[in-house]
Amino acid sequence: MTGVDSVKWKLVIASNILDIRDGTHDSPKYHSEGVPLVTSKNLKGGDIDFSSCNFISEQDHKKISKHSKVDAGDILYAMIGTIGNPVLVGAYDFDFSIKNVALFKQADNSKICSKFLLHFLQTDIVKWQFKKKTRGGTQKFVSLKNIRNLQIPLPPLAEQQRIAEILDKADALREQRKQSIALLDKLLQSVFLDMFGDPVTNPMGWEVAKLDTQVITNPKLDKTKLSNNLNKITSFVPMSSVSDIQQCVTEYEMKPLKEVIKGFTTFEKSDIILAKITPCFENKKLAFLSNMPTPIGFGSTEFHVFRVTNKEIIKPIFLKYILKQDYFFKVGKFKMRGAVGQRRVPIDFFKNFSLILPPLEIQNQFAHIVEKIEAQKALQQAQLKQLDNLFGCLQQKAFSGEL
Repeated sequence: MTGVDSVKWKLVIASNILDIRDGTHDSPKYHSEGVPLVTSKNLKGGDIDFSSCNFISEQDHKKISKHSKVDAGDILYAMIGTIGNPVLVGAYDFDFSIKNVALFKQADNSKICSKFLLHFLQTDIVKWQFKKKTRGGTQKFVSLKNIRNLQIPLPPLAEQQRIAEILDKADALREQRKQSIALLDKLLQSVFLDMFGDPVTNPMGWEVAKLDTQVITNPKLDKTKLSNNLNKITSFVPMSSVSDIQQCVTEYEMKPLKEVIKGFTTFEKSDIILAKITPCFENKKLAFLSNMPTPIGFGSTEFHVFRVTNKEIIKPIFLKYILKQDYFFKVGKFKMRGAVGQRRVPIDFFKNFSLILPPLEIQNQFAHIVEKIEAQKALQQAQLKQLDNLFGCLQQKAFSGEL
């Protein structure tokens, strides 16, 4: 499913049936407590992640709310970075403000079902309409004007509700599978802490060393050795291929060396990559490249790369679980440098970290447990992919009037 040509119902301009606004364009002062400020990076998996929100004053919140007050039943839509991720706002017992987020509010004479609109905003039809209108380099964004001009199919309300109910049931099956995968991730994190303790406070008293004595950060590649075979196919990892939920590369792109040898980050199989730019860093985009199909690869310039120097001292999978601890993401965001929207965590923040070094035998035991649980995750992820494909087919039929 691509453009609006596949839709059989009457198409309407979004602003003709909805009240569409955006959040503040200002950068209010942050405080240690106060009112949460929800931005594009806080919209995840159909929900709002308040745990990573900054806080603003009540005064700034009231000022923002004059233009963009959020109510239960509204829909939020990320306008910058990872565009989309629509969220239907539930009933909260606290207020919050928004920034870099579009706000869909029902008009007085409502002609569209909120759940129908939510599902529509997740489709390729919407992505196709915004594709040529999206601007920006590293940080993509879509304007409020373009969102207001979005074309929406408008079947009768009863038909909208029927479609929404069918898609809700199908989506619930996907959500159950995602929760199963998340539980396996929590199990691994629990096993890690049971075996090694908190790597920051080191309650078990393991030997420690500075990270940069055991790990090469952002290693360089001698590209002169590759110049004689520029047509050779190699792995390529765009930022979008790193899952912030599964913390792995979901799909490697295969490209000839001549297309990627200049202007990209380089890495090797079994390296670990971590996003350094906001909001990808805060979203915990991290991956262990154990299954990369080629010995070397290339990817986004917004990755930091970590390579273990001696695998008889530290296992790469152990290092991955060190780097995925909340400490790095909570403290790292305060170490970021650069302008708003282009802030990056410097590599020195990681280099100076005191790395625990448990005996290799215990690390191997942990690696064996990881291997078993990852095999279970792989089965769950394969089933989730099937459900995603089925859901995509349902969406296509639903919004082309064939359901």
